Amino acid sequence: MSQREAIEQQAALWIARQDGQDWNAGDNADFENWIGQSTEHRVAYLRLRAGWEKLDTLAARPTADTRGPRWRKAAWSAALAAAAAVLLVVGIPLMRSTEPATLTYATKVGGRSTISLDDGSSIELNTNSRLRATVNDRQRTAWLDQGEAFFSIAPDKAHPFVVYSGSRRITVVGTRFSVRKDDTRLSVAVLEGRVRVGAADGTGAATLLTAGDTATVEQASILVQTEAPQRVEEALAWRNDQLRFNDVTLRAAVDEFNRYNHRQIRIADEDTAALRIGGSFRATDIDAFTRLLENVFGLQVVTSGDTIEISGGKAALRGDVEDM
Repeated sequence: MSQREAIEQQAALWIARQDGQDWNAGDNADFENWIGQSTEHRVAYLRLRAGWEKLDTLAARPTADTRGPRWRKAAWSAALAAAAAVLLVVGIPLMRSTEPATLTYATKVGGRSTISLDDGSSIELNTNSRLRATVNDRQRTAWLDQGEAFFSIAPDKAHPFVVYSGSRRITVVGTRFSVRKDDTRLSVAVLEGRVRVGAADGTGAATLLTAGDTATVEQASILVQTEAPQRVEEALAWRNDQLRFNDVTLRAAVDEFNRYNHRQIRIADEDTAALRIGGSFRATDIDAFTRLLENVFGLQVVTSGDTIEISGGKAALRGDVEDM
């Protein structure tokens, strides 16, 4: 038995125990401890639970049976027990015989998570992101509904990996790249290999991106910057909990910080917002960032609850700062 099979069998055991009559607080604590040990545990549990609940739905459909709810409850309990036994013995084939499972993954503000897929690919989710994925021996598809993700895709020419986000479809065979969705804007940065960016419905010509390229998509327009490894490096700095800026406005830098923190920075005036900065910062250390703005630029920083207001840009200096 492989490690993955062992994990899925353990997940099946948890499901069977949860649906039994002897489940107690101690069992729940043990379960929470087990599922918190690794992403693989959580994925296996959610996959099997989804299949199990589908069985529940099918069994709950009304029938022409007239022997009353008491009989139906007993019959369903018996069916549940029998299905649990089957699940324990052949849990993995049972789940694979149903419709392909689409699993949903999400992170909170300031959070990050790495997802290991069955095909050997992995996905890193950035702050405040939501992604769905269907990966099996017939298809490899993901939908980035919100936020940002970095994809490390295992090569498989027979089954290209397709990412849908907004109105776009990104198709790859084997590569490493990131996709970020901000309202109507989509950004793609390619670290290795090649990807094709086209319309989600498959119409029109697709744009080919290679390693070092970035693309920004707004509605029907796409801006491509080729051979821009520095921009790719900056775009992927979040994987090391970093934000890197190169001569950007303070408003743009603040918008980035606000993605990673519950406390929000507000800029009081346009002179301050238009200041241009560069440097490297820890994404979740909003205090260090504002302290540098105060000490290096001479800006006024006022904290009130979860809001930090910055002003005084008219008399401030322009420059590059590094996180300390």
